[in-house]
Amino acid sequence: MTSQSNNYSKEEKSADKRLYEIGDTTPTGAKIFGIYTSSVNFILYWGACGGLGWQIDNISPVTNNVISEARRLGTQADSILTSHRMFTVNRMLADIISTSIYTEDFKFSDNLFNEVKDFIEQYRDELKAIVSSGPLYNVYRLKDDLIQWNHCNLPETLRKPVEDFNALQSLASAVLPKSQRKSVSRLLSASLSSAFRCEKIADDLDLFEKPRKFIHSQIESYLKIKIFYISLFTTICMQFSLLCGYLYFNSGLMYFAGASAGIFGVMVSSLQRNNKITIDPYTSSLGLYSEGISRIFVGIIFGLFIIFCANSELALAPFKENIYALICFAFISGFSERFVPDLMSSVAGKANSNS
Repeated sequence: MTSQSNNYSKEEKSADKRLYEIGDTTPTGAKIFGIYTSSVNFILYWGACGGLGWQIDNISPVTNNVISEARRLGTQADSILTSHRMFTVNRMLADIISTSIYTEDFKFSDNLFNEVKDFIEQYRDELKAIVSSGPLYNVYRLKDDLIQWNHCNLPETLRKPVEDFNALQSLASAVLPKSQRKSVSRLLSASLSSAFRCEKIADDLDLFEKPRKFIHSQIESYLKIKIFYISLFTTICMQFSLLCGYLYFNSGLMYFAGASAGIFGVMVSSLQRNNKITIDPYTSSLGLYSEGISRIFVGIIFGLFIIFCANSELALAPFKENIYALICFAFISGFSERFVPDLMSSVAGKANSNS
């Protein structure tokens, strides 16, 4: 007697399918990774990578027709769907097969597999290409140029490469436009396929170094351009609002000039310093956009503050009648982050000494 995990022989398990357990091997050589349902005469089980398998004794003609159609649809779906979709198809097929076995008056009809056919039709165009495949894994490129993968037995050595892949793809998808996804997906899929083909990966080996550098450089360039356009649009809107206010009241040229100069100082400062953006996958890019917009308003406030200080003679009093000098100081207040705060500290210090 050949002893297995539950001490039953292969012959006993073949005679009573309820004796099969996960990890057993069927007479056809298929390994059982999960059991859907079983009885004395049949068993429906999950094979490697979620594939549907069965062993049925004394099969009825109706069930035989059902299995033939299920096998045809399963083969068709396996050639056009991803492994994730195939698992859903296999569960629907398993439901139909088990129902045909358990139901005594079951009748085969053309509508029996309509739900499965609709599901296959719904996702038949989702898969764009199979990038690479092996006995235990598949790497797909979907129609939206995202990469999807499936591994039947992911070893611990591949945990970090998979985490790197998921983080980089999520970051690129969240920030970069769709037009750049194809280039990103090619690099990511190549690195992921290399990781799956490696039997052992050294701890100091970074398979995603090249796609990481590319993605970060593309994100940095994209954010710089977007921040510039957002800041420019905000500047134009604010300048137009200030100009309308000046024309409406027909006065306050000095205040309009100071606020405008402060805005332009901020813009020049942003262009000069916008040479490095920190890429953080856990921080939204909206924060960078809001920071750029808020600096425009800070430039307006600082520019007006210069005019008020000069007119009140709290600071810059010798220049209060020199609009060109005040415009220069207003520009500096927007350009230099420390100019106005230092000026405020100086004014506050004089006030405290005089009190």
